[in-house]
Amino acid sequence: MKQVTPSQLAILLNQVAESGIDTYSFQRLLESDCFMDLLLDFKRTEIKTFSSLVMISRSMPLLDLIACGEYDAVHPKFTIENFPHDQTESETRELHVVAFGVEMRLEEVFTQLEKRELRPATLVELLSIGAEQPNLQRNHPILALGSYCRGLSSSPDYPVLEEIEGQRTLNLRWYNAENIFEAEDAFLAVGV
Repeated sequence: MKQVTPSQLAILLNQVAESGIDTYSFQRLLESDCFMDLLLDFKRTEIKTFSSLVMISRSMPLLDLIACGEYDAVHPKFTIENFPHDQTESETRELHVVAFGVEMRLEEVFTQLEKRELRPATLVELLSIGAEQPNLQRNHPILALGSYCRGLSSSPDYPVLEEIEGQRTLNLRWYNAENIFEAEDAFLAVGV
């Protein structure tokens, strides 16, 4: 991709503003993969990653995995009915926490992870890193987009490790097509 300087980006945004573009067209421009790639390239130094080898405890029941994390609060929807998982052999995997530093829609997160040859982590992988790295969620909310349960509106609820008022929580983040993930959100991912 061609390098874009801050002054070139400012000129482009001024030209767009002066063009009289309608709100719908401007929103489509902002949501385009091309614009997101440009923005991420512009902010490349702000993309933060943390990688760690973690024992993925797939052989444990869900409630035992949650207990290993010693969370201060756990959303009541974390049940085997809402998050079934096959209890298979445990394995050690390299997990990556990726913080893009910009607001993003769900599809943009998936696209950007795929470009880095990563897939979204599952709840079991999130719980495993939460138990091994208990303070990691104090830096950023960490979402696992590889697992979800259906909320009341049938939109997906994604697992998230976050800190709320100093408390380590295992929570759910509701998402629909109008929502965006915040710039401070991070995403747990696994190499493909």
